[in-house]
Amino acid sequence: MPPPDCGSGALWAAAVLSMFVGNLSAIVQTSVKRMLAYSSIAHAGYILARFRRGGPATDHPEAGIAAALFYLVSYALVKTGRVS
Repeated sequence: MPPPDCGSGALWAAAVLSMFVGNLSAIVQTSVKRMLAYSSIAHAGYILARFRRGGPATDHPEAGIAAALFYLVSYALVKTGRVS
């Protein structure tokens, strides 16, 4: 399956908005669980940014997908250790 249109402005805007809103919302939380939840929203933006960075505009679009998958796996392992 080909990668999504990673050059689109909508994908980049969603990534930036997710990082911005997630981090600002996490800062003001007093509950650790809520802070981690909003942090996860920000991390979704980081993953979207990886898809954008390795998109069709570059010579190696699969590099962005590989980076995003690596980030997802490492983030899941860290998050599992943090919650349990």
